Amino acid sequence: MRLLFIILTHLTLILACSRVLYYNHRQDEEDMITIGRSVDFVQDSTLAFWVFPRGLKRTGGVDDPFRWTSTYASTTAVMFDQMFVEGINERGLSASALFLGSDSYGPDEKSVPGMSSGIWMQYFLDTFETVGDIYNEICPRNGKEDWFEIVREAPVDGVETKIHLAMSDLTGDSLIMEYVKEGKLKCYHSKDYTVVAGDTYHMSRDRDRGKIWEEVKNRKMSNWPKPYEKYDRLFFFNHNMRPASDFATALGNTMGMIRAVSTPQIFVSPEDIAKKDLWPTQWRMYSDPGQGFVYYEDAATPLTFNYNLNDFDLTKNADIRVLRTSEMKWDGETCAGGNISDCFRALKRGQIAPFVVD
Repeated sequence: MRLLFIILTHLTLILACSRVLYYNHRQDEEDMITIGRSVDFVQDSTLAFWVFPRGLKRTGGVDDPFRWTSTYASTTAVMFDQMFVEGINERGLSASALFLGSDSYGPDEKSVPGMSSGIWMQYFLDTFETVGDIYNEICPRNGKEDWFEIVREAPVDGVETKIHLAMSDLTGDSLIMEYVKEGKLKCYHSKDYTVVAGDTYHMSRDRDRGKIWEEVKNRKMSNWPKPYEKYDRLFFFNHNMRPASDFATALGNTMGMIRAVSTPQIFVSPEDIAKKDLWPTQWRMYSDPGQGFVYYEDAATPLTFNYNLNDFDLTKNADIRVLRTSEMKWDGETCAGGNISDCFRALKRGQIAPFVVD
């Protein structure tokens, strides 16, 4: 473990994650959208699921922070008590933070308020209803958010964060946001962007689904489980997945795709971690943003649970609630294996929620 820590101190935070949007068009009913994602990294004993009501005062968490007040309620998975990595809001916006290997947030702009990369994703869940709104407000501004800058954080000692964001709304529209060289913000806005992986390989390719399919369909997957192979496999599965007529089938199909690109708890040497970007899958999350449904699946134990954002009081001044996976047991009599909305605890006076100010 000591050797692993030494290696980690020389690495960026490589969340070799995968994400898929599974879209089902239905003639006489609302379309169904389910989101699935995996997190591949070292185990995080602090993983928690938060429910945030409307009207929270937020801070960017750095010197001279950007500040805002949340318009929409949301639920979010938070790692290391400071990295917001997956969530949905009450209007059906879904957001994921995934690793991006070559990003740069640019030089410090002393004249612009700062925002930690850990809270970057949550800002959009707090503030927007559709990815079109985000694209129109954020992306056209000379390729950079000129009212705040992103500040990279290190949730694990000596390990920096590099992330990009993938967001989707109830129309099936998607937006990928990433910082490229020289700190320029680049946005990809299309319903075609249903698959994202924690790697730069697929970011540089043509994103047209038809062209990717021609490239992928007859190619053998020889370098599994490297991140770019995960992207191609996930794209292949999503392209060929049978339509689902009901929610249970849609959820099951989404689970099948993400499980199929997960890495078991194999022994990985520190050298392989550094050279091959190879990490075991720690957990998976699935959601139906339109229904507020969230399903968690631990990859190292049989622990599973689900809950619904709409089961909570989301009005302004309602309690902030939290559920910590470290306090749960897969074979426990309560708070495991089913709907555990009642197991979320309200924060007590004096307890702190990440990036929330009184």
